[in-house]
Amino acid sequence: MRINERVLLINDRQINPKARYVLYWMQMYKRVDNNHALIYAIRRANELKLPLVVYEGLKYYYPWASDRLHTFILQGVEEKQREFEELGIRYLFYLQKDKKAPKQTVARLAKEAALIVTDDFPCFIIPKHNHSIAERAKIPVYVVDSNGVVPMSMFDKEEYGAYTIRPKIHKILNRYFQPLADEKVFLFTPGRAVVLDGVKVKAAHQARRVASPPGEFLETLNAAEQTPGAMNNIALPTAIVMNEIMFHHRPQYRSGATPFAVNDEQWVELINRGGAAVDVGGWQFDDAIGFTFPTGTSIPANGFLVVSKNVAAFNAAHPGVTALGPFSGALGNAGERLVLKDALGNIVDE
Repeated sequence: MRINERVLLINDRQINPKARYVLYWMQMYKRVDNNHALIYAIRRANELKLPLVVYEGLKYYYPWASDRLHTFILQGVEEKQREFEELGIRYLFYLQKDKKAPKQTVARLAKEAALIVTDDFPCFIIPKHNHSIAERAKIPVYVVDSNGVVPMSMFDKEEYGAYTIRPKIHKILNRYFQPLADEKVFLFTPGRAVVLDGVKVKAAHQARRVASPPGEFLETLNAAEQTPGAMNNIALPTAIVMNEIMFHHRPQYRSGATPFAVNDEQWVELINRGGAAVDVGGWQFDDAIGFTFPTGTSIPANGFLVVSKNVAAFNAAHPGVTALGPFSGALGNAGERLVLKDALGNIVDE
């Protein structure tokens, strides 16, 4: 059963009501950071108010087992042990050295677990492992895709070449270029009957703009805007807005052998309406198109800045105006959502 774009429940079992922990079986995503499977396991453990146990095993007889591969894996064990200890998560590593060493370790750990979370990897020995534990375990088994930036579930058929899947990835890539939201915080009424408020926890300080009703949460690194015990004073820059958008240029009519030619020129112009220069380094366009402004990019007071899909063609067609780019994606004739975000991901204009 599909839970979301990355999470799949692969058996039909009930949570163990007498469980001592939630079990994350780390098979392929051997990392503590940027691991959707680990994040999902932490979330489920918090929901159930149980500790999380991370188990990683290494057996000697898997296909293509070698000293080189074992050395690579073993060198990372100490680092993960230290990182999990800092997170307050118990990490178990088991090296099966020979035929006499115990087997079925995951099934044994599952007996006292509420549920199992593991890695959704489409090849090697992982599909067989996941099928086996889903049948053997008497608790739910969830597989989580952390193979790449874009989830595998966004593609419903096999691709026979990079050139066929690349445009599909680029079309939706900007949607997933964002930090992983590790946790959410909710405010409940007594007995957790009603959710009064909620927010995704991010890496930067967050505060709401003062409004009625309250506005969206914004992020800031400015110490002056971090005001515990006092009214929030966080504010977005309002001087920069989108001023002009070219999404479908009229065709070019010429004489000679090519009397008609389609012009695919596309660009977005920003204007600084304020009285001082604004540093837009790290800002980005999101949704329909994707572009991150280089560090040090500034728009002077009452100045303009253009971002183009084809920089060379734009500069040739508009002498004296220098554009940045290229941006990814495209501006569709049927309408698109175009979002301008600051360096912390706050929406400045859309």
